[in-house]
Amino acid sequence: MILLNDLRVWLSLETPIIEDGNSFGADVQSHISDQIDKAFNKAASYMNGCKRHHDDRCKEVRNWVTMPNLADYPAIIAGVSLQIWGYG
Repeated sequence: MILLNDLRVWLSLETPIIEDGNSFGADVQSHISDQIDKAFNKAASYMNGCKRHHDDRCKEVRNWVTMPNLADYPAIIAGVSLQIWGYG
């Protein structure tokens, strides 16, 4: 994500001057900038998904600690991993 942010800043600083109607370079730069923004947003959503996954697991583990004799919590914790990531 740091690389994408650096690319975004560098690209915004290298804006070509549009002279006499020739805006091809600016159009290409705009398209690339849009692609970088999409990649940045996708990476941010993945990072938020990882955080949310671990927060859900921690919540279930905290509940399990309060009631250690309940045998359903290990299955719930494994189910959270299986539901999100496909493994337990």
